Amino acid sequence: MLSSAVIHPLRDLLLKRASHHFSAYLGVCLVWIVIAGIQAVASGTPLLLPSAAVLPAILSALGLGAYYMGTLLAMRRGELSVYYPIIRSSPAAIVVISWLVLDKSYPLLDLIGILLIMVGALFLQRTPNRFFGDGQAMAVALIAMLGSALYSIADAHAMTTAMPSAFLFWVYILVSLELAIGALIVGRQNEPVATSLLASWADDWPRLLIAAATSYLSYLLILIAFGLGGDAAEVSATRQFSIPVSILLASIFLKEPRLLQRLVWGFLMLAGILILS
Repeated sequence: MLSSAVIHPLRDLLLKRASHHFSAYLGVCLVWIVIAGIQAVASGTPLLLPSAAVLPAILSALGLGAYYMGTLLAMRRGELSVYYPIIRSSPAAIVVISWLVLDKSYPLLDLIGILLIMVGALFLQRTPNRFFGDGQAMAVALIAMLGSALYSIADAHAMTTAMPSAFLFWVYILVSLELAIGALIVGRQNEPVATSLLASWADDWPRLLIAAATSYLSYLLILIAFGLGGDAAEVSATRQFSIPVSILLASIFLKEPRLLQRLVWGFLMLAGILILS
């Protein structure tokens, strides 16, 4: 899981500088379909999902759609080192959803963990002049966080009956459709959709392939952990070591400011997440 945590921020780091963000994320999803299909055929895995995995696949696709849309909108408006940690704080949402929907109970210590995450997230996005930095970026980052929680819970249930490659194949067909619709809606105001796909893939194909390969490997490791019986909150929490990694990478490669300050709040969020695990 630590390997997944280190790998995961690379996709958003690479796509932060893509010329057409919606098209770039859609391109990554399409590459995922190809990789998952090849993996399924090579391993002799049937592409047909078990009936018990169909609803989790649909819920996972809905969660991933919200996650991708929220992430790319947040990254367009704000800095990676600010909003990536907030987006990756999904264990807090998983605990809340599990408490409300799945009737799970949690001790007082978990509430302290959630409080640490909230405090870290608030101060991470705070600017010298405003307590709330970019309200719209914060809102879409929270939507992405909730989407991440939803797909983590759905994936954990799906891996009790489905194989990762077949599951990813169908889920990312649905996610690609969602992103294509999102590109059409947003593109009417921000970029010409008819040319943005080809332009993005022509300009950014090396970063798209690297982003697709690394993020696929990161996600595959998570699904394997779920298949081995990992709890959604625990596996997701371990993966959140990507929070300080993302802050460091953004400082080094994107030259984003206030490294030490952001690391302090990032590690505070990480402490809260580890408490939840």
